[in-house]
Amino acid sequence: MVVRTEYVKNSHISPIAKKQGNQAQLDIKKRTILTAIEIEVPERMIGNSLSSLDFSRKYGLTVSFKIRDGEPILTHFVEIPFQNGDYFYIIGENTNINKFKKKFL
Repeated sequence: MVVRTEYVKNSHISPIAKKQGNQAQLDIKKRTILTAIEIEVPERMIGNSLSSLDFSRKYGLTVSFKIRDGEPILTHFVEIPFQNGDYFYIIGENTNINKFKKKFL
């Protein structure tokens, strides 16, 4: 399982200066800690779409986009089944990211 990290840049969100492990962490008004990670799709999710997995509701995470063959898929990606070698970029609270990692990584 390959995990790559990138910081999210947004005028309303300031990245914390340091990386911790395989994730970028963001502090929003010192109330909520969010994590953003780009992760290779776990084998158990291949063949399923985000929609069929009810991903956002089950895990409390937001998927920003998918990457297939090095190219981002920015629209209608929730209905496109995952393929081997796909990556996706998820954002969510640390507790939800950790639950997802325990289940799939």
